[in-house]
Amino acid sequence: MRITGTILTRIVLMCSTLSVVLLNTHYLGTEGQGTASLITLGIMLVLALSQFIGGGAMVYLVPRMAPGKTLLPAAIWAGVSAVIWIIIFQFIPVVPQEYIVHACAIGLIQSLYMILQQITLAGERIRLFNGIMAVQAVIVAVCLGAFFYLMEWRHIHAFITALYASSLFALFGYATANRTSVRAALSAWDITAWKELFRLGKFAQGGNVLHLLNQRLNVVFLEHLWHTGRSAVGVMSIALYFAEAIWTVSKSLSVIQYARIANMADDSDQRRLTGHYMKVSLGAVAAGSLALWLVPESWLLVLFTDRAEELKPALLWLIPGILANGASIIYAHYFSGRGLHRENMIASGLGLLLSAGAAIILIPSLGIRGAAISTSLAFVTQCAWFAVRYRSKAGVKTASPGH
Repeated sequence: MRITGTILTRIVLMCSTLSVVLLNTHYLGTEGQGTASLITLGIMLVLALSQFIGGGAMVYLVPRMAPGKTLLPAAIWAGVSAVIWIIIFQFIPVVPQEYIVHACAIGLIQSLYMILQQITLAGERIRLFNGIMAVQAVIVAVCLGAFFYLMEWRHIHAFITALYASSLFALFGYATANRTSVRAALSAWDITAWKELFRLGKFAQGGNVLHLLNQRLNVVFLEHLWHTGRSAVGVMSIALYFAEAIWTVSKSLSVIQYARIANMADDSDQRRLTGHYMKVSLGAVAAGSLALWLVPESWLLVLFTDRAEELKPALLWLIPGILANGASIIYAHYFSGRGLHRENMIASGLGLLLSAGAAIILIPSLGIRGAAISTSLAFVTQCAWFAVRYRSKAGVKTASPGH
């Protein structure tokens, strides 16, 4: 039931995201979708930095520490992270200048609810985790549809407002569900919690940041290195949406896998679970990739307007990366669940080095196709590292929070 519920939740998320992409593309154009994707990237970067203290490491530590001890350090660091990115974005052109404050404010709200989300996941309250995620996703699409259709408010601020509404709902929902931990956090100041969160989180989130850059850095290169700029970013963001949709089953499985492995002690049981989920993940990703290969380009142009003419070639070049990442998602959560976050950071780091170099060379001449090729290169590199380390039984004798 947990797996079924999680997959259904991911399907709701996938449908909601498709609705948002379609609404943005049809009412704001591919350029508007490009702006939305850059704002979303800014939010993701705020989240990524905040999770050095309040991220997935909490799933490992919450069952091993007193209630509330991890919450206060994570919340304080989330605020600091938002301020840091407001400053950085003034000098590094990732988010359009006029939307920097909004991106960082939404990033802070999402950082806070994700801290509470990790506590929910650590308690293996999967149904609650899924329920709030699903409703939040629906709120974004419904609000955006109402703004565009009913109010005829056809501006990027409609997208931003929908994000505020859904993020605040999730924060309230998770805070209510974890009110015991929230109350305990007010009197649970402990410097040890800071040290443990950072000791484990620096590797856990280091890998997540690098993985995020593997997926999204190429849209920034497109913005500045290709002649159609923001419109190309919009088309590439649509291609990445299809990739995310294909990973629905893989990511659903990984949520259960991570929570279960974090609460398992025997490596043979962890590997048995990982092997089973790997087969299901690869089967689902292969089926999705085949569907992507076969879908006629004319259908995509009808769905996303004729300004997305480079979408089909981008999707075809992404397929090797989509397949590789279907395996990497399962490998990564095996290592994360065992506290071996360094493996994930190294894998993503190697992928980013090759991908960034390829992007700088390929995007000025190939545009969106070059971005897709370099993204696939990152994922294939990651998967190769994971496969080698998994087969060598990395960390079997030394699986500890510090590794």
